[in-house]
Amino acid sequence: MPREVEILLYGIFRTRLGRDYIRLSIERAEPLSAIISSIPELKRLVEELDREGVPYGILVDGRNVMLASGLDTVVEPGSKVKLFTYVSGGSLETVWDAYQRYRGDIERAIKSFREVGRCGEERIFLELVFCLLTPMSPAIRCWEKVKELHLSGTLYSGGPGDIGRVIRGCRFWRKKSQYIVGARRLYMEGRLGEILSIEDPLMAREMLVRSVKGLGYKEASHFLRNIGRGLHLAILDRHILRWMARLRLINSYPKSLSRRRYIELETRFRWLARYLGMLPAELDLLLWAMETGVVFK
Repeated sequence: MPREVEILLYGIFRTRLGRDYIRLSIERAEPLSAIISSIPELKRLVEELDREGVPYGILVDGRNVMLASGLDTVVEPGSKVKLFTYVSGGSLETVWDAYQRYRGDIERAIKSFREVGRCGEERIFLELVFCLLTPMSPAIRCWEKVKELHLSGTLYSGGPGDIGRVIRGCRFWRKKSQYIVGARRLYMEGRLGEILSIEDPLMAREMLVRSVKGLGYKEASHFLRNIGRGLHLAILDRHILRWMARLRLINSYPKSLSRRRYIELETRFRWLARYLGMLPAELDLLLWAMETGVVFK
């Protein structure tokens, strides 16, 4: 026998549809996606939010199903569904207040990234080495190691053992010394310059990930940001992911990120930056500063 399903609307769902709820009758259990597809105005809005990367939550009979089974969740006749967005609350206000404090430092950092991008390939290569060193290691210490490698000449002529002795103290220094030698070969052969001649930052990132061992999407985004080429990319490191969880852009801190998951979360991060009126690079620097107390590359 048919029973009503009540869909309660909050946030953007309520604002854009101009309604507080939608009710419809179903005879048997159906996936939430099928129910939403039967309501054209709601289907269009969900598709639009997905395209824009707007984070939204789903409760089915009190169970939060976002990112777990989501729209594939089975809804029973008589169920209550809640659709809502996360774009308000104290955490967001905290971020905005912090932006006012750090704004000058952030603007100077963005300017310096653009200036680095206009320097020669050697200076750009130093940023690549820096981004190879930073995973699981303090950024300031990594930059000191890069400068030591550069000034001693070890970066250009040393083998993995020589480089390893300098960067000892960074986590995984043995592997990273091998990665640096591989990146140096790419730089010396001119292939790094060829990759950076690609105008589209997303395509350039893909090529970097394929060509530079030790460089994942996070590190490649970091490198492109630091040379002024990736200001619209997201650097999803542990600091940023913690903040995304606090702001409820994600349900929990992910242990690992596949390419597909990285791009999905990057879309959400970019949406939040637009919502706050910032470049993704500015928001990244801000959240990093809120975690560490300093604005640093």
